[in-house]
Amino acid sequence: MINRYRYEFVVCLILTLATMAIYGQTVNHEFINFDDDVYIYENPYIKDGLTKENIKWAFTDAYGGNWHPLTWISHMLDIQAFGKNPGAHHLVNASLHLVNGWLLFFILRHATGCLWKSAFVAAFFVVHPLRVESVAWAAERKDVLSAFFGFLTIYVYLLYVEKPNLTRYLCVAFLFTLGLLAKPMLVTLPILLLALDYWPLQRLFNKETDTASFANLLNKFFEKLPLLVLVGIASWLTIKAQSMDSSIKSFEEFPLWVRFSNAFESYFLYIEKIIWPQDLILFYSHPKELITWLGGLSALFFLVVLTGLFFYIKDRFPFVLMGWVWFLISLIPVIGLVQVGHQSMADRYTYIPSIGITVLIVWGFGSFIEKRWQRLGTVLGFAVFIVLSHSSWFQASKWKNNETIYQYVLGIDPDNKLALHNYASDINQKAKKLAREGNYERAYIKWGEAIEMDPQFAALKVELGNAFASQGKLENAEEQYRLAIKIQPDDALTVANLGSVLIRRGKIEEALERIDHALQLKPDFFEALIFKAGALTLSKNYLGAIDHYKRALALDSNQPEIYNNLGGLLLSVGRVSEATNAFQNAIKWSPRQPGFIFNLGRAHWIAGKKKEAIHVWESILKLKPDYEPAKLALAKATDN
Repeated sequence: MINRYRYEFVVCLILTLATMAIYGQTVNHEFINFDDDVYIYENPYIKDGLTKENIKWAFTDAYGGNWHPLTWISHMLDIQAFGKNPGAHHLVNASLHLVNGWLLFFILRHATGCLWKSAFVAAFFVVHPLRVESVAWAAERKDVLSAFFGFLTIYVYLLYVEKPNLTRYLCVAFLFTLGLLAKPMLVTLPILLLALDYWPLQRLFNKETDTASFANLLNKFFEKLPLLVLVGIASWLTIKAQSMDSSIKSFEEFPLWVRFSNAFESYFLYIEKIIWPQDLILFYSHPKELITWLGGLSALFFLVVLTGLFFYIKDRFPFVLMGWVWFLISLIPVIGLVQVGHQSMADRYTYIPSIGITVLIVWGFGSFIEKRWQRLGTVLGFAVFIVLSHSSWFQASKWKNNETIYQYVLGIDPDNKLALHNYASDINQKAKKLAREGNYERAYIKWGEAIEMDPQFAALKVELGNAFASQGKLENAEEQYRLAIKIQPDDALTVANLGSVLIRRGKIEEALERIDHALQLKPDFFEALIFKAGALTLSKNYLGAIDHYKRALALDSNQPEIYNNLGGLLLSVGRVSEATNAFQNAIKWSPRQPGFIFNLGRAHWIAGKKKEAIHVWESILKLKPDYEPAKLALAKATDN
């Protein structure tokens, strides 16, 4: 017994050291701009930490097309404890992954009684490069968190099998519920428990005949009906959330035969990556244009053949059928039959499914070498462990920041649209920072790189146009806005910005056309109303300008500059009383602006209220003694 615990301690220590060696580097990693922004650092409900309102939101909102309240709450707890420090968020992911490795080891050790086979399965699980995406990507907290509760569910289920009672079953159901609340991919867990009932638990076997029976299978299936009810609820909530976010793709875009063909082929691609993990990238674009009936049917044929083979040898090697069924079933929620997004597959989807293939390989290899080759098997196992660990360390290093991950992806898949778009977006943010710091030349170079990377990314041209406009390079700004509008003709802000530049270039007629178009696209568009008022002022249409300033102020009254402009126009058309009110409102929102106060004095003077005007102008000089317009006005008023 002492030796057993000593060996188990050694296994857990090796798992811990390996995890630290691979994922310790992520403490210095940053967030990336793919889901980390939506899930964490720009999520208004996460960045405030743990509050009653945010917890309520986690359970009631389908933000980002997801319903996983427990994962949201875990991110809130991170923010509460560590702020927006990305390294701490990564460390939590790595810690959960380590605990999952421990749990998997103890589950297999408890269920099979095999120490070293269980150890190698857990070790390969912990250090496999396919795990990197789930651990090194902060937004994939849902993978490690749901697996944590999933493994706890399985472990308690083993205790329930040893001594069935209601209390233990309720604990199984409770932990399973928590797992579903973290990520609904666990919906297949009741079927996976059935697979465990077959092997290694052998609950489906008749003791007399030592063969599995349909009656036992049916009995154990009914045992899991309460869990299947939870599956139904979680599935309904997930589909509803994804439908609200328009994440689920239509059958017109992804026909049924394309979905099935991709699913069948993906099974083999996953097996390939489990056995030979290379060219692992962040996003695998769906190859729907390249998918053929022949490819799909060929993949299905081999799946059927393999399933038949494993079924044929199940009596001698029951772990083979269990591992294969585990792999096939656990991937169903993400295999693409319900197409969400434009990916064909994802490394993170293998977090739990890969365990089935690993069990199949480890137990199969162990049966092949038998006792006389155990030392050789152990040496080979450790060699594979070292190779996988090094590969995972290298893979994890690529998740350091936006630049490293996207350069890595583009080195493997140069035409990866998501990587190109997100990398260009990251460069755009760096260019904007340079512009804010006044380093426009370097900013222009960065924007040029980003536009070359993703020419159809209209926002890049808009940002570059904004920078040109702020520097007075109006011709260049106009060019960039026009290019952006060709890509997104219905973007009201870009159309309005073009109108603003055209005003500054003296092209008033076209400016009004553009601004009117922007207002058609977005009738209550504050900036467009202001731009139009300015254009109408330049074209001497003061009444029209007054109307548009008033419409803008009805949308946002905290605009002292607009009140001041409105007051000036009202004075020019002789509506002195209204002008006075406008200047007073300008002063209300900006009480120390001498220009606004001076204009109020002008309004009083024009209205014949000389004493009030003098009093107002004198107040300016108390605020700003060297304000020349007030001095001249007072001198003139005194002469009169």
